[in-house]
Amino acid sequence: MSIGTRIKALRLQAGLTQVQVAQAAGLLQGTFTRYETNKKIPSAPRLAAIARALGTTVEEILDDTLPPPATEARPHLHGNSTAAQIQKLVQELDSETQGLVLKQVKLMLPTSKEKKRTKEAPTERQLSSDHNDHKRRPKAA
Repeated sequence: MSIGTRIKALRLQAGLTQVQVAQAAGLLQGTFTRYETNKKIPSAPRLAAIARALGTTVEEILDDTLPPPATEARPHLHGNSTAAQIQKLVQELDSETQGLVLKQVKLMLPTSKEKKRTKEAPTERQLSSDHNDHKRRPKAA
């Protein structure tokens, strides 16, 4: 197995994107992509940085006698966004509870009629907010 293939397998196993690994290793994403696709071979210092970013060792990346890392990718979580945090929490639930959460979220989403109405006219909350805005603004001297 080539170095690039092992790097990609380790990245997928860690559930990371190319951008996340490249940033953590101090590389451009395009450079990292060329390493994964075997178009370039990383220098020793860059290989060490990639290994650190992947939470592994240079030896594991280079050692062809080791069995290939599991290629089952974990879902990609992008940073600490609200969506990523929700996704992480929902994954901890059993499948039946996940289904219930999905139903509840769908009930919380506005219907297409409600979406159309919000585009056409301001909501009561927006009107109330606009009405109370004058109270918060400092008066001109």
